[in-house]
Amino acid sequence: MKRQTLDDLKKVMATLRSPQGCPWDREQTPQSLTPFAVEEALELEDAILHKTQNDVMEELGDLLFQVVFQAQMAEEKGLFNLDDVIHHLSAKMIERHPHVFSADKEALTDQGVSLRWETNKNKKVGSSAIFVMPTNFPALLSAVKIGKKTRTIKFDWKKTSEVFKQFLSETRELQRALKSKDKKNQEEEIGDSLFTLAQIARFLQIDPEKALRLSNRKVVDRIRKSHEISGLSWEDFCQLTEKKKEVLWSQAKKALKKPAQKKKTKKARTS
Repeated sequence: MKRQTLDDLKKVMATLRSPQGCPWDREQTPQSLTPFAVEEALELEDAILHKTQNDVMEELGDLLFQVVFQAQMAEEKGLFNLDDVIHHLSAKMIERHPHVFSADKEALTDQGVSLRWETNKNKKVGSSAIFVMPTNFPALLSAVKIGKKTRTIKFDWKKTSEVFKQFLSETRELQRALKSKDKKNQEEEIGDSLFTLAQIARFLQIDPEKALRLSNRKVVDRIRKSHEISGLSWEDFCQLTEKKKEVLWSQAKKALKKPAQKKKTKKARTS
C-alpha cells in the first residue's frame, strides 16, 4: 500500500459513511461517538506515560480518526468540514500567541504565556461566559480551570504557601465536620479541601488528574504485587491479619522500586 496522507484518510472516512460503506459507521451520530473520543484521549495518555512509541503513534491515529469522523458528519450536514477545523485551529493559535507570530515579539515565561492565553481567551468569550464550564468535565480538571480563570481577574493567591495555608484551614474545618456526623457538611468540607488541593497542584504546575491516576495505578500495582508475593488465593489473602498485609505491602513497594532504580543507574552510566 502506498503511504497514506490526510487526504487519503478523508476519502476513507467518506467511503465508510457512504451507502456502500460500513453499516456501523453510517449509523453513528456526533453524540454516539462522544464516549469514544474521551476513551481515545485517555488511551493516548496511557500510551505516552507507559507504552512504546509505536503505541503512541497508534493512539494518536485513533484520536485523529475521531476528529475526522466528526468533521465528516458535519460536512454531510453542510455545517463545516475538516479544512474549516484546521483553518480555525491555525488562526486561533496565531491569535493567542502574539509573542511568537506578531511583529512586536515579547519574551515571556511559561507562566506568562499561560496567563496571556487565559486573558486573551476570556476577552474573546466575554465576561458573562468566563466561568461557564462544561458540565461533564472531571471535577479536578474543572477546579484547576476555575483557578486559572480567577487568576486572570486578579482574584487569586499570590504564592503556593498561601494556598497551602488555606488547605490546612479547610482540613481543620473537615475535622470539625467529621465530629459533627453531618453528612452534607462533611461532603461540603471534603469538596472544599479537594478544591484547594487542586489549586496547590495548579501553582506547582502539576495536573491533579494525572497525579491521582498515577497514585491509583501505584496502589493497584502494590496490591497485586502483595498478593503475588503471598502466593495465596485472593480468598486466603483476605483472611490474613492486617499486620501480615502491611509486611507484604512493604515487600511489594521494595520489589516494584528495584527495576526503576536499575534503569536509572544504567542511564547515568551512559550519559
